[in-house]
Amino acid sequence: MVWNQSDNVKKVNVAVDSLKNKVNLYAGLANLNNSGIKEPLKTLIHAPSPGKKVSKIGWVLFWIPEPTMVSNAVGLPMVAAGKVLDRYYSGTTIKHVGEEARKTLHSLEEFFK
Repeated sequence: MVWNQSDNVKKVNVAVDSLKNKVNLYAGLANLNNSGIKEPLKTLIHAPSPGKKVSKIGWVLFWIPEPTMVSNAVGLPMVAAGKVLDRYYSGTTIKHVGEEARKTLHSLEEFFK
């Protein structure tokens, strides 16, 4: 199969235009006054990370000095649970998706040069 350089450049340009349109769409949605749309977008912009919070609380409990060692029995499992939660909640946001799309487009442009 013969690769036509101009067709590949056109495809990359179409992909770049599509990405720009998506960024403008997300930016436009973020400026809306509708709270039904704003709340889900807020979670995409600032992703929660429950694993880190649970781990921090577990470490605080572990290091609290007490004679009965109950805080150690509660704190260490919380640290372990936080590590497990970190595997399932990645904390990926729109910013991360945009960075990966930019890297992909950059690698495509380098490939077709």
